[in-house]
Amino acid sequence: MILEKRLQAQLLIPMAISIAFGVAFATIGTLIIIPCLLVILSDLRCLWYLIWNLRWPATRETVEPNCNIGRL
Repeated sequence: MILEKRLQAQLLIPMAISIAFGVAFATIGTLIIIPCLLVILSDLRCLWYLIWNLRWPATRETVEPNCNIGRL
């Protein structure tokens, strides 16, 4: 639709471009940026544990325990 030259399609080309770029940026954000931010957050939690307890955590579960929602 983006490459269409007819007059009827001329009104829809900006919408098609917006949707295409929106999907592209959402995919990049979901597959790359969010996982990277989660890893950085995990490292910051380990660093905070190091500062607070003066030792590196033995396991990641020490810093990030699992959510036990079913036990509430």
